[in-house]
Amino acid sequence: MGYHLDPNRVPKPVSFTPVPPGEYEATIVEAAMKTAKTTGTQMLALRFDLTEDPYAGRPIFVNFNVEHPDDQTRGRAEDDMHRLHVALGVNGWDQPEELIGCRCVIKLRIKKGNAEYPDPQNAITDYSPASAQGSARAYNDPNPKRSAPARTEVAPTEDGETPTPVAKKPWK
Repeated sequence: MGYHLDPNRVPKPVSFTPVPPGEYEATIVEAAMKTAKTTGTQMLALRFDLTEDPYAGRPIFVNFNVEHPDDQTRGRAEDDMHRLHVALGVNGWDQPEELIGCRCVIKLRIKKGNAEYPDPQNAITDYSPASAQGSARAYNDPNPKRSAPARTEVAPTEDGETPTPVAKKPWK
């Protein structure tokens, strides 16, 4: 019995070498809520793949520490998530997987490595809407959750006035 390798079916190896700083169109290919190693709290973990040559397919990872015990860290994560949602044209989601396939432009810088990952790596510094062609999924998706208004809860009032809607955090 033999085995024959089809070199056309072998995937290209993925490089983690940082790409030069700049702005790149990217698509979210993985999205999940995960538990942070250091705090044990929930974080939104995304993987973007760059869509432009010569870096097409290059992965870029980002975590949003949305339940971090430190107010400043949590606030930064919420601000970053807000900028991402505006760039994607989404108002919220029920499951993080709903973000898969959404496109935007990510602005990258190179940051120094750390004890866990000693090599330099890319970090996202900003998000903006993708070009008209690239953003077709984010803006013309038939999935109604992408175009529905943000989910809200009603805040109770003590004075008997009409309750004020309060935006609900998308990961809740």
